[in-house]
Amino acid sequence: MARPIWTGTLSFGLLNVPVSLMSGERKVDLQFRMLDSRDRKPIRFERVNADTGEEVPWKDIVKAYEYDKGSYVVLEEGDIRSAAPESHEAVEVESFVDAAQIDPRYYEKPYLLVPGKKAEKGYVLLRETLRSTGKVGIARVVVRTREYLCAV
Repeated sequence: MARPIWTGTLSFGLLNVPVSLMSGERKVDLQFRMLDSRDRKPIRFERVNADTGEEVPWKDIVKAYEYDKGSYVVLEEGDIRSAAPESHEAVEVESFVDAAQIDPRYYEKPYLLVPGKKAEKGYVLLRETLRSTGKVGIARVVVRTREYLCAV
């Protein structure tokens, strides 16, 4: 069985339903390894300085943004963390709209919400209410370090 990519709660009003988020599609890709043609052993990629050709240890590597050709702003881990949206571990439903109002071109990728243990009743109640009214919930969720707008 697939593993959830996110676990939290589906929230609106006073209702909080524990849920897991699963990918709604399965990617079927070939994964190739690069081998040395002489002995069929895997090769590896080294971290080397572009100017000197010397290997750079992990402890000396920093993250930076190139704002102009050859000009960089170095970012500290704290800078990166503070720029990330705050995770509430919840799919926060902000409003409900008619499902027909959403142009299918806005849907990027399908996901499945799966109710948590002992949360099936609340989840099914919400699902069936949305189905019978033709509505979807418009929500926000933070997965890893990125905030997404979604339709529930």
